[in-house]
Amino acid sequence: MNTEECLICKAPLEYLTQDETMECAVCHKQEASKTRCVNGHYVCSDCHVAFLCVHNSCRSQIAEALGRKLAGDVFDSFSAGTEPGSRINPDAVRLMKQVYCRLPSWETL
Repeated sequence: MNTEECLICKAPLEYLTQDETMECAVCHKQEASKTRCVNGHYVCSDCHVAFLCVHNSCRSQIAEALGRKLAGDVFDSFSAGTEPGSRINPDAVRLMKQVYCRLPSWETL
């Protein structure tokens, strides 16, 4: 996921010169921010959950998929690694297919 794109519509982000009161598109909390997408969407930091591991190839991928499946209406899940690997662990993909959780990046596997 590109961190410079909108979580709602994938449009580019824009950075304002001063804070504006914005409503989170997910939880509807209002707060001041200088960042929104070019289409006007804003997502507050409470609605983002990052799952981190070293290679972002197994545990964090599973956590992201479960977060999207079980709590996708509450927060946006994404995963990352401190030393990202080149591919997702096939066992993680196999396990998550068994519980019907998929990530877009897995479609080519």
